[in-house]
Amino acid sequence: MSNKTCGFAVIAFLFLFIPGCLFAQTPKELIIGSWVPAHLYAGEEYWYSVRSSGTGFLTVETIGGVDTYMEAYDASRNLIDENDDGGEEANARLDLFVEAGKTYLFMLKGYDGGETGPYSIRALFEAAPADEGNTQRSRAVSLKNDGSTPVFFRFPSESRWYRYDLSHRSNLLIIQTKGDTDTYLKLYDSQGKLVAEDDDSGEDGNALLSEKLGPGTYYIEATLYSNKTGRTIIQAESWYKD
Repeated sequence: MSNKTCGFAVIAFLFLFIPGCLFAQTPKELIIGSWVPAHLYAGEEYWYSVRSSGTGFLTVETIGGVDTYMEAYDASRNLIDENDDGGEEANARLDLFVEAGKTYLFMLKGYDGGETGPYSIRALFEAAPADEGNTQRSRAVSLKNDGSTPVFFRFPSESRWYRYDLSHRSNLLIIQTKGDTDTYLKLYDSQGKLVAEDDDSGEDGNALLSEKLGPGTYYIEATLYSNKTGRTIIQAESWYKD
């Protein structure tokens, strides 16, 4: 074997088997709904895997007193998403739209490389309902007054459209989202003219619109602020004003 070939073989061995190298570890499989206790050591990476049994939203999160950082990959080692403080306090949390029968990988480490201490990690899964196909205004879904409608963003940069009918001559219309995702709302009149838009007027990155409007049909475009997948709840209510 030539010196050049030997050199490549040594590099490949180091990359695959030295602890801390990317994808060096055999990922530990997470069982849906079960907390797995572990200990985080400075400078170390820990790999986990989840195989999805259905199509829906997969949540992987940590709890503990250490500042965790997490990355999500598909089975081909392509980076899907990353998170630092999406969970409680300084814990990491990722929500992904996943497909049935596919395996997803998660890399966990301390945020600054120097974190050490105990933590626990778990995976949760929520099956997604049939897609209503309301990604265009022409297929907007009607919102009921004072009701909650779940919203599923299955692909990055996706819009979900809704409509609300006002019958009185003067109304205060309130549209808002509630959830853990950073949402953005736009309100249009029946002619497609933008009436109002909002990013963070609600709680915890949620959008909220409050407009005094006349009777008519209004359209709401809901998106995620970041180029990710996710879920939220949208609510609408109107108040009649003399």
